Amino acid sequence: MIVEENNSKKLKAKQKPILFISYSTVELALACFIENIIRGHVGDKIDIFVASRMPPGDKWQHTMLENKLKNADAIIPICSIASKLSGWVWWESAVVWANDKKIYPLTINISMNEFGAPLSLFAQAKSYFEIEELEETIKTIFSYFKLDTDFILSVEEKKELNDLKGEYFKKDTSAHIEIKYKTKEITQLLHEYSLEFSLTNNTKEAFKEVLCELYFPLIFIKDKSWRMPHITASKWKEDDRYLCLTFDFNNLRESAKNQYRKFLLPGKTLMPFGGAIHREAITPLLYSVDSFTHRNIDDYNVFWKVYINEGAPQDGIVPFKKLQEF
Repeated sequence: MIVEENNSKKLKAKQKPILFISYSTVELALACFIENIIRGHVGDKIDIFVASRMPPGDKWQHTMLENKLKNADAIIPICSIASKLSGWVWWESAVVWANDKKIYPLTINISMNEFGAPLSLFAQAKSYFEIEELEETIKTIFSYFKLDTDFILSVEEKKELNDLKGEYFKKDTSAHIEIKYKTKEITQLLHEYSLEFSLTNNTKEAFKEVLCELYFPLIFIKDKSWRMPHITASKWKEDDRYLCLTFDFNNLRESAKNQYRKFLLPGKTLMPFGGAIHREAITPLLYSVDSFTHRNIDDYNVFWKVYINEGAPQDGIVPFKKLQEF
């Protein structure tokens, strides 16, 4: 590609390439781990910028914007719920992308579908805590910077990564999650249902953030195009037979947020997907099974992930056949 060739020429003209690591403040340890393993393998051949490394009294805006970000040859955005909410990771990545430089996203507790456009559109993300994907990302960066790409994590580095993962993904039990169905109409040839997906607050404080990803088989769902401010819909990249519906409570219209906020309180139950008969239900999700599609019910499941207050995801799976009675 022309852009790739131009970038390579610019790299040759500079003494040392700049790699910018973008992260949310709560994920500093993850940024530092990447910095340390890269330095451990290539020394000072790359100028790696992590904001926390700036000396006291330094004019951070000038250092970050003028000296590093605007001149960065590549950026590693650490994509998470926290970084999505802060906005800095998206903004810093956009600056690098606008300069026709390379972006290597690593995801933590969020999918790129949920992290959203435009970052999800112009870069292929890898998973931070998947050893092979992290190694592949770093090899690709080394190749771009024309360095030795013979890279694997050492035994000690793999252990440190695993320890970081264990600390980061402490089991989240803040919500009790339940998935059921309600029969809408039954005839000999067609059954229609409404999904009821609910979560109950098990903590002593109100939830501040609720994100849900629901992966539902396209063959059964009635509405395949969703135009709601709090719902994004797209085909699941891992299996295009499924529709990924992402619910974000904070994207509800203000009047709706005020209406449903009471269901975020301790002991209360919020229903991101459910029928109108429930006061706590927000979004109807209708699906059907007929004599033709019934043949496929054993081939499908319904998957979900729920993120509460920037924490680790709670996930689950239920066979689709348990959500119907044809």
